[in-house]
Amino acid sequence: MLLELNDVHAAYGSTKVLNGVNLQVGEGSLVAMVGPNGAGKTTTLRTICGLLPILKGEIIFRGQRIDRMKSKDIVKAGISHCPEGRQIWPTMTVAEHLELGGYINSSTTCKSDIDRMYELFPILKERKKQLSGSLSGGEQQVLAVARALMSRPKLILFDEPSLGLSPKLVSEILMLVKKINAEEGVSVLLVEQNAKMALSIANDGYVLEKGFVTMRDKAEKLRNNDYVKKAYFGM
Repeated sequence: MLLELNDVHAAYGSTKVLNGVNLQVGEGSLVAMVGPNGAGKTTTLRTICGLLPILKGEIIFRGQRIDRMKSKDIVKAGISHCPEGRQIWPTMTVAEHLELGGYINSSTTCKSDIDRMYELFPILKERKKQLSGSLSGGEQQVLAVARALMSRPKLILFDEPSLGLSPKLVSEILMLVKKINAEEGVSVLLVEQNAKMALSIANDGYVLEKGFVTMRDKAEKLRNNDYVKKAYFGM
């Protein structure tokens, strides 16, 4: 198993958010985590990448416990985070964002990887000298994905990549996530507000509610589950 969360509890101050999350991501898999706002989905990703300390439990990545590691060391271990809202710096160029994403690698490797990102995402090559704040929402999300790939991760955590995008771009971005998993061989843990589409591209799925995993199954089975359809698909 690539990633395991065992009985993970976390809080912001006195507000408990995670109440014993158990979750697994297999090597090469695409796992979707869905649930209502405030369920703890983003918090789960933040604990994995070391931005929020856990109160109890353990997080294991590639056989190594990482919940006591610093975020920079978790990146070096092979986990990259593509955060909610993209977190693009508007006064930095596209090229500068990619350089920043590859900071853990040598300058030669970083340059080679930037060229690779331009091959994968031609729009970024066209915009490489452009300030990122002038990009469209979809272009910014592509940049955030490419920046996450620059550290050569074994696992990418995607937090609401379709947020704020048009329906057409939502489909394109989620297909891009699937492509990264299928063609680049990067495992994915996807948190996504569009539950129906997320479960349509995933191998496995989790439903998180009130800080607990309430359902876990193959994504196809969750997509056809009556409760999931009613609660998250509006059916």
